[in-house]
Amino acid sequence: MNSNKNKDDHNYYNRIYISILLLFIVASAGIFSSIKYANKNYQDDIRNWNIRLKITAETRTDNLQKWLNSQIEELKSVANNTSLKLYMSEIFHRKFNDVIDHDYEQSQLTFLRNYILSVAQKNNYFTPSPADRIPANVIKKNVSGISILGKDSYDIVSTFRGTIITGDVMDFLKKNNNKPLSIKDIFFNEDNEPMIAFMVPIYSIQGDNTDKDIIGSIFAMKKIGQEVSEILIKPTSPEKTSESYLIAHDKRNKSAIYISALKDKRIKIGSTLSKDKGTIGYEILTNNKPDGISKNYSGERVLYTSKTISEDNKHINNKNINWKLIHKVDEIEALKDSKEKRKSLISISILLISSLIISVIAIWRHSSSVKYQRLALQFKSQERLLRLVTDNQPDATYIVDKNSICRFANLSAANNYKSSVDEIVGKSLIQVADKDRVEDYINIQKQVIDHNEPISEIIKTKHNNNDIVIKSNYIPLSKIPRVIDGKNSEGMLVIETDITDVIEEKEKRERVLSQLVNTIVRLVDTRDSNSSEHSQKVSVLAKSIAEEMELSDVEIDAVAVAGEIMNIGKIFLPISLLMKEGKLTNEEKKQISTAMVISHEIVEDIEFNGPVVETLKQSQETFDGKGRLKLSGDEILMTARIINVANAFVAMSSKRSYREKIEYGEILQFFMKEANKKYDRKVIVSLASYVEKNEDYVNEVFF
Repeated sequence: MNSNKNKDDHNYYNRIYISILLLFIVASAGIFSSIKYANKNYQDDIRNWNIRLKITAETRTDNLQKWLNSQIEELKSVANNTSLKLYMSEIFHRKFNDVIDHDYEQSQLTFLRNYILSVAQKNNYFTPSPADRIPANVIKKNVSGISILGKDSYDIVSTFRGTIITGDVMDFLKKNNNKPLSIKDIFFNEDNEPMIAFMVPIYSIQGDNTDKDIIGSIFAMKKIGQEVSEILIKPTSPEKTSESYLIAHDKRNKSAIYISALKDKRIKIGSTLSKDKGTIGYEILTNNKPDGISKNYSGERVLYTSKTISEDNKHINNKNINWKLIHKVDEIEALKDSKEKRKSLISISILLISSLIISVIAIWRHSSSVKYQRLALQFKSQERLLRLVTDNQPDATYIVDKNSICRFANLSAANNYKSSVDEIVGKSLIQVADKDRVEDYINIQKQVIDHNEPISEIIKTKHNNNDIVIKSNYIPLSKIPRVIDGKNSEGMLVIETDITDVIEEKEKRERVLSQLVNTIVRLVDTRDSNSSEHSQKVSVLAKSIAEEMELSDVEIDAVAVAGEIMNIGKIFLPISLLMKEGKLTNEEKKQISTAMVISHEIVEDIEFNGPVVETLKQSQETFDGKGRLKLSGDEILMTARIINVANAFVAMSSKRSYREKIEYGEILQFFMKEANKKYDRKVIVSLASYVEKNEDYVNEVFF
């Protein structure tokens, strides 16, 4: 008897240990799933921030590239000055015993000196005379200025009076005089100010601009700190810790120095970028990682991205420029909300799981007591209350585990399967579901559980011989709560809603709206068939761009409808103007533009599904804010920005009586030139992407 008692005790404690182990596994799995989900959201936020940083970095990189190219073009314009070339040619071909007209010589030198002095002052190549700023016995080295050099590197005219050029700068000058365009990368003057130098050849006025035609050079040197700093803060970023700065990258030594001012004034311009592990310098220079999260120069963790800047002129003799723009924002500021949200998600999940564990332990501890009986009775009452609530809902609601066994079903679900609740619970869904839907249910269930993501679907089916539309929501459950049978299992919650009436009403409204749009289009077509064809093409292209940009269904429908009716305002124009062949006058163009502007007024009382009216109203706004309504950037609806690009594309790709169709390459060049001026760059990029993917279709329809 004692032996049997000991055996029972042993089995009892074994069951306790197994229960505790299972409870620990369940709790660990729940916490792990919560942490995994929270981390996924956190990584999504980091990716979104990287996109924002890249957009700002690309804009500022473009501005720096334009600034660098503008310096070259300005100096080339000096080198191409006709008077300068004539005088330099005379000097170049002058012989030792030639008679010199000193008055003429002096007038030419005066003109050239005044000319380069004007250019220097205008473009910040000018340094005030040392006598104005410092004692006369102090000679400044390597200051800003411009010189016109002869073939033997002697100064013809110069703004460097009272200063000297030394060291690497002088070596650069001697090495590159009478050679093609050259640039000396960033160097520092004796005041530790960053500078850059250019050597631009002067070609003979009768030559072919080849190396043998070089008769002299323009040597220019300037400080870049102030100009670069102004470029690096535009466009303004709303983040307080946002910062852009430049480094000069030496690829051979895998090192870099700062060449622009930093917010932290303790780090001086010209200092070497740290390559310690875990820093931005280490990631960029050693790991070639252009973006990510790392430590900044001040030791703070930041989100960063980098872009390379180099001279893009193919005629440059030496490719010395190798700058990188680094744009960053502190991790604390950027991801503060994300971290708090992640912390809250994990905390709430742990709290819920802990509550569940405590509840299970409490029930287990009192399983043999009267208190347990009361608790079980109360739990049963809550179960009945839950069933009372769900049974009075029109939506069919049920829970199935990973083996497709129904664990819970309300009355509506039972009625749908023509069974009672007791007949469904505990059975496989394969046994009770419609045969035509069984395979779909199994596939959806596997996808929901495997990916732990909800799925929604809308299907048409029959119920009591009537066609109905059902919206089904499938929601993953990591662990099915202990409601009916006390067992835990992965599964999903299914909620089925009859939306037949909603769908029928929506389809009826869409049919009426479609008929109205078609009527409007036919009205325009009776007066101007070309406008109708144009509008249809705009509608098709705008819809394709919106889909490429992954806009919402409402926005996609809105651009399609707006494209179709954008020319309705032309019904107020005389037919003679609409049918005119040949180029339009400015006044006629103004009339057509005004007619398109009032298109939105004609349909503003019609209730469309999306922002059709506002899209028409804003469709002629320019991205830089120079349009009629003075809206700019994100103030303009994305749908209106798409219509603007699509309308211009169709117009250029269409043949006119006064010109042939414009080729796609020319159209794309036009758009890139007007990017973020007249048109949104993002829309242009999406248009190019769509055309590349659908080249044959685009050529057939638009060209």
